[in-house]
Amino acid sequence: MMPSGKRDYAAALDEAWKALTADRAANVGAALQPDGKILLDFLGTRHEIDPSSKQFNPDAPALRKILILHYFSRAPEAGQQNVEIGFAQVPGGASYLAPFRGRVIGSLVRMFDADETAAADAFRKIGGIEKKFATRCFVVRVFPRIDIKVIYWKGDEEMPSEGQIVFDKSIAERLPAEDIAVCCEEMLAEVKAIMRETKS
Repeated sequence: MMPSGKRDYAAALDEAWKALTADRAANVGAALQPDGKILLDFLGTRHEIDPSSKQFNPDAPALRKILILHYFSRAPEAGQQNVEIGFAQVPGGASYLAPFRGRVIGSLVRMFDADETAAADAFRKIGGIEKKFATRCFVVRVFPRIDIKVIYWKGDEEMPSEGQIVFDKSIAERLPAEDIAVCCEEMLAEVKAIMRETKS
C-alpha cells in the first residue's frame, strides 16, 4: 500500500506527471479547457491541473496529486458495471487486506463510534448521499467516475461495531489496489478534518 505517512514522493510524482494524457479527460469525467488546463473534482473540491507547469490549483499534498494523476493514467471508456465488490475482490487487494482493515475499516468504525452524528454530518459535507442500509450508509463520489459506499453497523453489549467499504467492480479498471486504499484513506482524512473543525 502507498503509505500515508511522511515520505519523499518527488520521483513518484514526476512519473505520474509523465503519464498524464489530457485527451483522456472525457473518460474520467474531467473538463479540458481551451488553454490546456484540466478541471477535475476530487472529494468535492474542483482542481485545476496545468500539465505545462505541473501545477495544481488549489495546491494539494504530493500524495493526493499522485492519486489524481494516476486516475488519469488509467482512463477506460467503460462505465459502471453495477456489481459491488469489497476490497478483497479488487485485483491485488488481498495482499493489502490487513493494513486496509486497520487503516480504513478500523478508522471508519472508530469515527462513528466516537460521534455517529458528527461523522454522518461530515460525510454529507463531502458530498456523501445517505442510503437506508445498516446503521449508517453513505455513497461518496470521490472522483467523477468512482463512488465509494461506506457502511457502518453500530455494536452493542454482545457484538462490536463493524464497518465495510464497497465499490463498483469498474473501480479495478480505474485504479490499482494500492491507490484504491489511498483513495479511501484520503476520504476518511477529509471526514476527520471536518469533525475536528466542528468540535473546535
